[in-house]
Amino acid sequence: MLATRIAKRPTPPARGTLAREEREPDDLRAVGQVITYTFTITNSGATTLPGPFAVTDNRLGSVSPCGSGPLASGASTTCTATHTIVQADLTAGSLTNTADGLRQQRDFEPGDRHRHGPAQLGCGTLAREEREPTTYSAVGQVITYTFTITNSGATTLPGPFAVTDNRLGSVSPCGSGPLASGASTTCTATHTIVQADLTAGSLTNTATASGNSVTSNQATATVTALPSSGAALSLVKSASPTTYSAVGQVITYTFTITNSGATTLPGPFAVTDNRLGSVSPCGSGPLASGASTTAPRRTRSCRPTSPPARSRTPRRPQATA
Repeated sequence: MLATRIAKRPTPPARGTLAREEREPDDLRAVGQVITYTFTITNSGATTLPGPFAVTDNRLGSVSPCGSGPLASGASTTCTATHTIVQADLTAGSLTNTADGLRQQRDFEPGDRHRHGPAQLGCGTLAREEREPTTYSAVGQVITYTFTITNSGATTLPGPFAVTDNRLGSVSPCGSGPLASGASTTCTATHTIVQADLTAGSLTNTATASGNSVTSNQATATVTALPSSGAALSLVKSASPTTYSAVGQVITYTFTITNSGATTLPGPFAVTDNRLGSVSPCGSGPLASGASTTAPRRTRSCRPTSPPARSRTPRRPQATA
């Protein structure tokens, strides 16, 4: 007797896969921006699925219905959902969503995870320029600083903005908002040169810009004193007469002090002479650049000489002012 036994192959379970795409856009830029998600459900099993279908997303919740049925083996259907960006999303820097496609009493494989690229948070750069002028030479000269704040992030910054400078202090407000991505705003501040600036020879300032909880890079700029801008005095000394021949003859010395620097000198002035001692005050101030003043005339009597006096040229005492 011949018996034939036929084994029945089990019917493959109905299965589906969920492909999830984030299309518009793929990065975060601003509060209020809308991200559109597209969910693609594919029947990866061998059995036609009548539907309906739904998607459950960890951030978006339930999307139902999602597409339509029936869905033959290998066929796909789609649906969309949106999310509006809030400040917390920008602060977080990225969004990661996970979703599953569902149908009652059917087995769906979890969908792929899709993650946004890091969000460009709002940030700023500060370019600082000293335009008028780039050098200085006198007390009272005014240096004008121009601060340019640029939004180098992807989020519009509403403002207000301020600059903090190590020499000028706070400049607030600096420019105005809102400041779109890539846009710039400017403000100015001034500094009046004092004697200490001339003595130092240069000024280097550092500054940062801030606004809306964002702080910029640090910018620096330097202005330089001209070589002739330092305080300087020159002294000319003359004698009258320029010869002597007798005891008791009087030699009169005249000291002329000239301001050879670029800054006004308020005075007082004095002369120190190796023979005559201190001549103070010597002339009067203030003494503008290039101007001169003279000391009251100082005299010196000739001492007795031996052998008998003859005409001589007086030795000129050394002096400094």
